[in-house]
Amino acid sequence: MVVEGTPYGLEMGWKDGSLELRVKVGDDGVARLADLAADGQTTAFSAEEAAKPLGDNLGLPLVDVITFGSGRAWSGRRYAESVVGGRLVYVSHDEQMDGNWHELEVHLEDPVTRLAASVKYSVLDGSGALRSRVRLTNHGPLPVTVESVTSFLGSGLAGPRGALSDVDLWWAENDWFGEGRWRTRALSDALPDLNTMAHKQDPRGGVSITNVGSWSSGTYLPMGAVVNRRTGHSWLWQIENNGAWHWQVGEHCRYNAKAAHPGEGQPGGYLALLGPTDAEHQWRLVLQPGESFSTVPIALAVSHDGFEGAVAGLTRYRRAVRRPHEDNRSLPVIFNDYMNTLMGDPTTERLLPLITAAARAGVECFCIDSGWYTEVGEAWWESVGAWRPSKSRFPNGITEVLDRIRGEGMVAGLWLEPEVVGVRSPVAEQLPIEAFFGRNGGRVVESGRYHLDLSHPAARGHLDQVVDFLAGELGVGYLKMDYNVLVAPGTDTRDPSPGVGMLAHNRAFLEWVDGVLDRHPGLTVESCASGGMLCTGDRSAARRVRACRAGRAGCSHEWHARHCCGPLPRARRRGCRVALFNGTVDREAPRCPVRLPHRPRPGFTRGLTRTPRRPRELGTELFTSGPLVPKGRLGQGSFQRPPSSSGSPGRARSSPPRHLRGSR
Repeated sequence: MVVEGTPYGLEMGWKDGSLELRVKVGDDGVARLADLAADGQTTAFSAEEAAKPLGDNLGLPLVDVITFGSGRAWSGRRYAESVVGGRLVYVSHDEQMDGNWHELEVHLEDPVTRLAASVKYSVLDGSGALRSRVRLTNHGPLPVTVESVTSFLGSGLAGPRGALSDVDLWWAENDWFGEGRWRTRALSDALPDLNTMAHKQDPRGGVSITNVGSWSSGTYLPMGAVVNRRTGHSWLWQIENNGAWHWQVGEHCRYNAKAAHPGEGQPGGYLALLGPTDAEHQWRLVLQPGESFSTVPIALAVSHDGFEGAVAGLTRYRRAVRRPHEDNRSLPVIFNDYMNTLMGDPTTERLLPLITAAARAGVECFCIDSGWYTEVGEAWWESVGAWRPSKSRFPNGITEVLDRIRGEGMVAGLWLEPEVVGVRSPVAEQLPIEAFFGRNGGRVVESGRYHLDLSHPAARGHLDQVVDFLAGELGVGYLKMDYNVLVAPGTDTRDPSPGVGMLAHNRAFLEWVDGVLDRHPGLTVESCASGGMLCTGDRSAARRVRACRAGRAGCSHEWHARHCCGPLPRARRRGCRVALFNGTVDREAPRCPVRLPHRPRPGFTRGLTRTPRRPRELGTELFTSGPLVPKGRLGQGSFQRPPSSSGSPGRARSSPPRHLRGSR
């Protein structure tokens, strides 16, 4: 850590060989992020370029806070020009080492409202990545209504001596069966040339991507990137909230800044990363005197090696923050009986031969998907919530099936959708109405389900009993936690606004999962939400497996493994897993050569076929129905069906459908 100067004119920051961070306090007392780039990036420039000044990276405040009664200094919908943010002055800063983390916390305060903001940067040593979050505290005598607050605000998108005309913007579209479709566009195409030098005014717009509702990646991944195609300078970020979020990239010229700075009027780019806001998510929080609020954390990786270099840094960060678990090392082969197999209709008769075949194929964890809790012939979608085994499906009890799984040397798993209670479930009448999402005095209903609010102790107590029964009494070692409804904007049963209630539930859910793993440390938890509708860093940190949908007909497992759940560089995928519905799991292979054929014929219980590799050398395992034969060597060809009676061979799709193909 380097600290220079006096309180006004103070400069602080660090270099660790992979990242350089510099915070400056101006003569007006406002702290600004002056530089954030890969350490040593300036060595990549020519002598003529290196002689140019680095500039001041626009000098935006460290945080933007919009409060009721103050608003923005420059009208619009940008999160970089709030009145309170421009008034926050430097008070002090703290620094410390916590293991491999360098931590810098800068304390600011608004002299008018006495609203304090503590901006905390945590840098993982040698990773090129940092985590940022902001804590607000009301030190004043009156309540303050907060309408938005950034988790990160920074400028200098083009990098040292860079130009916005050289910058590309990256984002990832996401959908059911179509996860992680990365797109890129020149930032100069996305931001119109408004001739700000002539008008002497800042723009009012920018590029924004927002998620609304409880599926944090229902439309887009909570990620993005900017890459300078000339210099390689890049930022890659993720917002770590399993609910609402917003990010924004725009042009800023500092014409409307309260204080003058060298180079005023020179255009540059800024990045604002936020959790929920009032304008986008109906999040509006009243801070009483003495109360505090912490924003959702974000992670940002920097690199001078372009997009792939930033991905490598973010991958190192992700692995560092995930919860320790033996499963991270062993990476077992997992089979799930749903897609193209039992399709939510399990019985003892159907499962027993499937278990034997899976064990023979080298499976190490066998998960029974949906349907195990409902009686034969009963429509279960609107009646879930009690999570007790069916008697008609398992005449001798589900323990007969679970014991067979364990007897074959596999871990037994079950599917669970903990956050919902069907409208016809007896649990809906057993829990108080405050334990559910509610609006306008009634319970929220979505797709025939009520939604539990895990910030209420009765909701957590109910789910604790469920999991303790499954993992304790039944001895289940694997839980696939699914989530198949989208609720927006939230609940106002016990909170001042729906967005506040949604965030409280999101945080309570993560705390609940941590509590489950504390009580059952050997339990493996898979994160699923209609495939990849909850591809969020905070969920991945606690869960061992990330699910996505590879499709029932014609979709490529290889393509989904490469593209879903955020990017992973090809050379750095060792130790990361993506669990797919046909029982596939990404292991150590640098690429996943197996293709999913067209929809298999029924009759899965006749037996399983799998790639002809020893279990410890598996790349992506493919389990499906019907006889499949390898065409060519594994990793060079694909799978096809045997010739039909007419002599025409079956076909296997070797690339994703056209509507799923992303540009990279």
